[in-house]
Amino acid sequence: MNDTRVASNLPAIGGLVLLGGLALALALYFRPLPAFTNPADLESDARVTVASTRDGISFKPSSPRGAGLVFYPGARVPPEAYAWLGHFLALQGHAVYIARFPLNFAIFASDRALSAFRALPEVAVWAIGGHSQGGAMAASWLHGWTGSVRGLVLLASWPPDSSSFADSPLRVLSVSASQDGLATPAKIAQTSRLLPSGAVRMLIEGGNHAGFGTYGIQKGDGVAIISAERQRKETAEAVSSFLEALTK
Repeated sequence: MNDTRVASNLPAIGGLVLLGGLALALALYFRPLPAFTNPADLESDARVTVASTRDGISFKPSSPRGAGLVFYPGARVPPEAYAWLGHFLALQGHAVYIARFPLNFAIFASDRALSAFRALPEVAVWAIGGHSQGGAMAASWLHGWTGSVRGLVLLASWPPDSSSFADSPLRVLSVSASQDGLATPAKIAQTSRLLPSGAVRMLIEGGNHAGFGTYGIQKGDGVAIISAERQRKETAEAVSSFLEALTK
């Protein structure tokens, strides 16, 4: 065997190993979380029209009232994991657009709200928001948006430091959970300075981070002591009341 040839190939082999390891790490990092969705939430019926496109899923009520909501999913979470919220709100008369992002990360298309405005032009009053990183990215985009959006909805989330709404007339709803191991109650309290003094704050006792979506257990999260169904019901009712109040 020619030792010189083997030695000359070592850098190339090392590079391939490095690239392979990087590809594996990226594949694991960007792998989407599952979406345990009730199929009925993604189906149209007499009261709600559901439409899925490359940019998101829209839920259009047959009898619209109140404001509409653009919703950004949490990191690695497909929009289908929040279909429960879209369908519930549409049944209450609120149009909803759950954004879909490349690799399920809102950082790759933070202006996706524009797709919602185009898809549902009949909506006169909008709120924007999201869960976890999705909420942060929605807030960041909204902070630089000069158009008309009246509300911000944050589920286990807060704006980045660079996007403070402390002095904004924007109406804000912040929903958190007592057992959340990621957006902990302490973190929510520490970042309350980024919200207007009149922000509506709601703590779901016994809920956790993953309970805001239907994607199962999330690493680092706390253990919920109430059912996910109860957490979602309390969340949906709070968001519905907030959206209705935006038009008054």
